Amino acid sequence: MCTMFTPYERPPPKIPSQEIVERWEQGATDPASLTFDERQHLLNRYPYGKCNDFCKAHTGLTIEELVQKAARTDDLSRLETDIIVWGPAYEMDDRDPNMIDARDVIRWPENIRRTYTAVKKAILTDIEKKARANADKSYYRRKELD
Repeated sequence: MCTMFTPYERPPPKIPSQEIVERWEQGATDPASLTFDERQHLLNRYPYGKCNDFCKAHTGLTIEELVQKAARTDDLSRLETDIIVWGPAYEMDDRDPNMIDARDVIRWPENIRRTYTAVKKAILTDIEKKARANADKSYYRRKELD
């Protein structure tokens, strides 16, 4: 028998602290103010070394090489697409326990969600934006086939 969970049975979302939200507000207007680790955490690439190793082991490419590939084409495998869209940490069994989970984000208060979205847009490089756009195309194309 399959157990179904209702939204009321989910644990409450992990809401970021006010200190983190303030850093995101600062990062949304001044992306250079964020540390490398803060940026990688927002992109679900934290801890970066483990995420890079995971990406290399499963795709044959480092994170940066995969971003470069995705910026050139939307012909990506399902895993490559998911790594670009959700971040490698999302695919890892031993991910950072403080990883930002999309299932939490949609249940955050609106002001925190807006700040999170703004900082994520601000920190992406032009190449990462192209990679994300192509990965989104690949994701929706695969979703239609499923």
